[in-house]
Amino acid sequence: MAGKIVVDTTTVHPDTTRDVAARFHGAGAEFAAAPVFGATPAAEAGQLLIAFAGAEVVYDAIAPLLKGVIAREVLVVGSEPEKAVLLKTTGYVMHLSLSEDRAKASTKEYLT
Repeated sequence: MAGKIVVDTTTVHPDTTRDVAARFHGAGAEFAAAPVFGATPAAEAGQLLIAFAGAEVVYDAIAPLLKGVIAREVLVVGSEPEKAVLLKTTGYVMHLSLSEDRAKASTKEYLT
């Protein structure tokens, strides 16, 4: 793995990302997390939003493949890969909270 770059676009627990990053770094590879925001139509149109966290050298190497190709924007959130996943999971929580509030607001019990 020495000299390789690994970019993980999955959404897992930040601790998992930190542990996986440590394993790849231990094997001599660079590792970054780049979870994506957006459904299939956004992906097909190259309009995803990507949260990137990893070494600057990794970002520099993959940046030409991100904005303007698969993403409309890239949010660089730091050098620790787990920070990108934390941003993504925080986004999920906010989305679910808003969905719950909308559902509650549409019920008669909530309005009375």
